[in-house]
Amino acid sequence: MVENIRSDVGHRVSPRPNVPYSRTGVSYATIGIAVAAAAAVAVITWSVWDTDWSVSPPPIIGVPIVVLSAILAVGAIFSCFTVEVRDGTLAWWFGFGAFRREVRLSAIAQAQAASTSWYEVHDIAPGKRKRDRAYGASGGDAVELKLYDGSSLKLQAHEPEALLMVLGTRA
Repeated sequence: MVENIRSDVGHRVSPRPNVPYSRTGVSYATIGIAVAAAAAVAVITWSVWDTDWSVSPPPIIGVPIVVLSAILAVGAIFSCFTVEVRDGTLAWWFGFGAFRREVRLSAIAQAQAASTSWYEVHDIAPGKRKRDRAYGASGGDAVELKLYDGSSLKLQAHEPEALLMVLGTRA
C-alpha cells in the first residue's frame, strides 16, 4: 500500500485524494475470543458425541454448526473498526461495512481527543445516556464529538490527532 507522508504533521494521509482520512483498527482480542469460543464449542461437541458416527450422525449435529458459525461471524464483524472522512461526512463501520453510521461534518459542534475503554465501546458503560455512544473494536485512543443536536459520541481512532486535523479542529 502506498502511503503519503505529510511533513508538517508527520501523520499518514490517505492515498485516495477524495478520502482525506481512512483508518481501520483491528482488535486481536476479539479475534482471539471468537476463535477460543469456537474451539471450545467444537471440543465440547466432540466430547459429548464420542460415539461411532460412521453408523449414524447425531440427530442435532446442526446445532453446534450453527453456534460455531454464529461465533465466527460475530468475531469477523466486530474484529475491526473503520473511520473515514469523505465528501463532507464522517462515517464509521465494523468489519466489512456492518452497522455503518455517518454524520455530516456540518453537524459536528466540537471535536476533541479522548479515550475509550472496552466496556464503553461494547455499550455496557454504567450510567451512560442513550444519546452518548461509543464505537470501536476495543478501547484506546478516540475522538469525542459533540453534535449540534446535543448528543455526543466517541469514535475509536488510532491516530486521533490526524482525524482532528482533518475535521479542522485542534486537540
